Amino acid sequence: MEHDFDRCLDRLHATDLEFASGSLDGLSNHGPMAAEALVQLGHGDRVEPFLDAYVARLRPRPPGRPIGERTSKPPHRRTDGRAAARMDERAAARADERAAALGDVSRAGDWIATWERELEARPWQDVLREAIPTLSDGVLASALHGFLRVAHATRSLERADTPSRRRELAHGLALWSARHQRLPGEPGRAPVPGHDAAAVFAALPRLDVPRRGLIFERLKVLEHEPAFAAAIDAWDASTFQLDGFVRAAAALGAAGVLGVPGSRIALVHVVTGASALRLVAPHLAPADTRRLAGHLLQAAAALWAVYGAPVRVSGAAPDAAAPDAAAPDVAAPDAAAPGAAVPGVAAPGAAAPDAAVPDPATLRQRARSSMDDHAIKLTEAALREHALAPAPLLLRAAATLLEG
Repeated sequence: MEHDFDRCLDRLHATDLEFASGSLDGLSNHGPMAAEALVQLGHGDRVEPFLDAYVARLRPRPPGRPIGERTSKPPHRRTDGRAAARMDERAAARADERAAALGDVSRAGDWIATWERELEARPWQDVLREAIPTLSDGVLASALHGFLRVAHATRSLERADTPSRRRELAHGLALWSARHQRLPGEPGRAPVPGHDAAAVFAALPRLDVPRRGLIFERLKVLEHEPAFAAAIDAWDASTFQLDGFVRAAAALGAAGVLGVPGSRIALVHVVTGASALRLVAPHLAPADTRRLAGHLLQAAAALWAVYGAPVRVSGAAPDAAAPDAAAPDVAAPDAAAPGAAVPGVAAPGAAAPDAAVPDPATLRQRARSSMDDHAIKLTEAALREHALAPAPLLLRAAATLLEG
């Protein structure tokens, strides 16, 4: 089954990082992530049928060459100090060119070639450990899909280190690099003691933005919202604790999936993005994990500010421009409440304490027959979180998405 998964990855690596649908161009290629989630769910035999339907919409892989690579063959290397200095200069020039190419989607093919070259030359763990700190401030890239693709690839490499899975990690890093997108504010730049994720969400502005276009394009409206940057700057990084952070952010995203039907797809990424932090954290230094978490919080906050209305976070400033009549309150996430969630959630379908909790085995089986990439990925993340600590809100969100 794992061999079949590699063969499916090879099919996908002949395609672009993105595709067009209708008037929207720039949609992420979800195929590899959904395929890896199906394998994780125990449905590896469903990967090929899923891809048979999925790949038809994808474009061919763009050509490219490694960024900063010399086009001419270097002369015989000397070992004296002058040669070492020239090598340092070339390395610095290569780093500068890569930095200038961050966020340039026209160089997607170059980014794929760049990360493929890196992963051919060095252990994938070393590449991942060095790459994520340089990319984390742009984790929003392609509505978090660069990071998500990296996380799924990381888990597949833990199962087996193969050339196909290294290439998949390269494609994930390439998407993250080509769509690298910074948001206003810098997590923890002006920390307020005790200002945790709950406080960040409670301080967010509530925006009434037309829900058209790609997610990452709509979030650019935050560039004109100083209250958003202030909330992010005030985060106290010392409050970060992995389990509490992931559970709280994922539960808030699930409340949004249940409470804001028109924003389900956008808010799914709050859940899957938070949960994916667990997949890469074991490979990072603690300081790099905390920094990545800060930028994931920033991305989740951006999604919530733009897509979370009419669900309110208790304590948030009222927005006179947004109707409150049907706006249920959602208490801010409580990192100290393991497994639970979002205390006081009143979002439709999410709040009732006696609401039926979907059976995990049933959800797993329903994902088997799904052709919805987001539903498959959300179900896998929800079941993974539920296995660690009861997560009824996540199970309900997954069931809702599987129902279509």
